Amino acid sequence: MEISDNMVYIVLVLAVIIIIILIPRDALPQVAEKVKGQFLIVPTGLGVPNSIGSANPSPIETNGKITGYDITVETKLAYINPEVIKDDMLDSGNLNVVPVISFKGGRAKGETFIINKDKMARNDEGHDWRFNFTVMTNEPPVKKYDSGDARISQSKDAVEGVVKEKEAFILISPEGGTFLVKLEEYQQNLDWNSSESGLPSYKCDAVFGIRCMNETMPLRVQETTDCIGTKCSDNRAICNGMVEVEMDKPDCERRENRMKISVKGGLERGFGEEISISFWRKSECIEGETDYRNMVANCNLERLSGLYVYEIPLIIQP
Repeated sequence: MEISDNMVYIVLVLAVIIIIILIPRDALPQVAEKVKGQFLIVPTGLGVPNSIGSANPSPIETNGKITGYDITVETKLAYINPEVIKDDMLDSGNLNVVPVISFKGGRAKGETFIINKDKMARNDEGHDWRFNFTVMTNEPPVKKYDSGDARISQSKDAVEGVVKEKEAFILISPEGGTFLVKLEEYQQNLDWNSSESGLPSYKCDAVFGIRCMNETMPLRVQETTDCIGTKCSDNRAICNGMVEVEMDKPDCERRENRMKISVKGGLERGFGEEISISFWRKSECIEGETDYRNMVANCNLERLSGLYVYEIPLIIQP
């Protein structure tokens, strides 16, 4: 998926091989064949890779909680259209470029790299690029139905237990349909009708995101309409299938709940993690910013690419 603009183009000629630290080749999902580039992703605390495809794992720090990800992205070539590069953007014929990455709600800049305008015009910028990022985020890796997580049923079509905000699961229905279900967030909302005093009270909603094939759909379990006592439920039809959530009353304070998520029907599809990258001319405007939308709004003259979104193989934790 690519969001491009007519102002400036950057064409990434990326290697077709995908290698992720800690994942054996035969464990890569079907989506791998659709991905371009090499991505090495290591949750913070799992160790530093010695080389592509290898690492020395160490225990996850902070009581097993993810605090971020060390990410390396490799590209073969990064071409920026030389015709749109103005002389006042150059330093001795060179263009200073900053890569920005987004992953699991966290964002980071990579080190500045230099592209020469004359070399680009001659199609002579032929060496590889490797970008390193440290993205700080508490969001855990997606759990697949065969990940060994004790909350996932033996039939692989349900998750039952305590699920925390931002946790995501890939489930497979008895009919072979695959679904990615994520507890996106808890939302606290004013309810003007629940109090006899006429004063509003706060009610909590649990918001889920569902993906199946190319469809994306929200599912919202609302305390005001979907609960009988402390038990709540809702469902969503998607991809000729169904996702159902049964849970205790949404808890906006703890931001986790005991629940059961189950799927049926649907269509077969491979799923991976999503990662996005964009490129910018180095300037004071982008020094303190990593949010793509803010950078477009405030530093659009520095933009050298659209936002490139890739679906990469799942991260398998030891």
